[in-house]
Amino acid sequence: MLSAFAGRESLAGTQCWRGWGYWVDGESRAYKSEEMHLVTRGPVRWGPGLAVELYHLDPRHGGIDDQKPPITIVPANPRSRYNGRTNYVDGLATVPDSADNIVFGMSQIGADSPALDEIQKYNRWACGLENASG
Repeated sequence: MLSAFAGRESLAGTQCWRGWGYWVDGESRAYKSEEMHLVTRGPVRWGPGLAVELYHLDPRHGGIDDQKPPITIVPANPRSRYNGRTNYVDGLATVPDSADNIVFGMSQIGADSPALDEIQKYNRWACGLENASG
């Protein structure tokens, strides 16, 4: 099962950011939710004040949950980790039209190689584009 995003991949291959998030109170920073499994649809430019759209992953199959709307976050000052390229980012983000914030951590799922079918298959699954069963 492919999502609506399947036809809009970059030419470099499947890329996204996959990770976790929690709703927190905008003032006290107290946790207000269980862990959410989140993914972007494609590459993202991370930076202070740059909006990013996150999609819920359905824990039953690992694909994007079409029953839940995306969450737009605006990171205040995201922290990045590098290993030759940005491969992890986390931070606190505001959510437009909400008094609450989200704390998040996301790992990069990099571009795959056309020669490596298993990596392509994993990346498509990790980005929420296919069910775990393929």
